[in-house]
Amino acid sequence: MVSRVDLEVQTGEKLFLPSDPKGTSYSITPRTAVSSDGEVFAVERSILTRSPSLRDTVTLGGTDVAVVQVRPLRLISTIKLTKPDFLDGLAVYHGRDKTLLYERWALGGQWELLEVSPR
Repeated sequence: MVSRVDLEVQTGEKLFLPSDPKGTSYSITPRTAVSSDGEVFAVERSILTRSPSLRDTVTLGGTDVAVVQVRPLRLISTIKLTKPDFLDGLAVYHGRDKTLLYERWALGGQWELLEVSPR
């Protein structure tokens, strides 16, 4: 879940991000980014999987990024990241005709660009 709060008029909105139909759970990481115009933000989610063993261990099963419009609060897209590496940086650009997501991986340190397609 993500929220937007307007302190001036004392209102807020909540948006429940989509979940996996297999019952996968998510943990929102502190890695977020807001576009320079303040209209879009991106938030990284770690996909958690539980083992069926008695110990019930939780492991990281991947990462995705939810790209969200601020006003009105709505999901633009969810992007499944495919590299077997840890995301080291995140940035989002929002312009008149497109939204771009920049991601930086721990290994290699290169920024990669993804165009965000609305769902």
